[in-house]
Amino acid sequence: MENKKEATTKDEGLKISFNNPPNYKVLTKRFPAIKKNMNVVFTYGDTLYVLTDRNVSEELMTHEEVHSKRQLKMGAEKWWIEYCNSEEFRLAEELEAYRAQYKYMLDNYNRHDRRGGLQRIAGDLSSAIYGNIVTKVEAEELIKEL
Repeated sequence: MENKKEATTKDEGLKISFNNPPNYKVLTKRFPAIKKNMNVVFTYGDTLYVLTDRNVSEELMTHEEVHSKRQLKMGAEKWWIEYCNSEEFRLAEELEAYRAQYKYMLDNYNRHDRRGGLQRIAGDLSSAIYGNIVTKVEAEELIKEL
């Protein structure tokens, strides 16, 4: 993919790049569903990689900042290797991020929007993008375990 835009600094934390992340080939090989969903974003270290020219909501930024902090602590390359090779690790990491995202919803959304948001993110967590590691019902219950 041709470089679309240089990374720019976000006010609080993550830089944003509209290019592919450094490990994009590995990720699309391991998780082919990624190629079918251009709305997927990736955090690699201190940079959020957005594949389309879309706005990143504060809700999603909350999720991705969890990944960034964990990667910076562990080392981004090591974190991604473990993420790709271990369903247990991937589920644990995504649950931490989705729980932070859901907490954001609880703090900022009305009841109706929280319910719809929970269903949406449970659908994401249970999708092929993460390797179908849980069902949607399981994902919803796990996310709610703040």
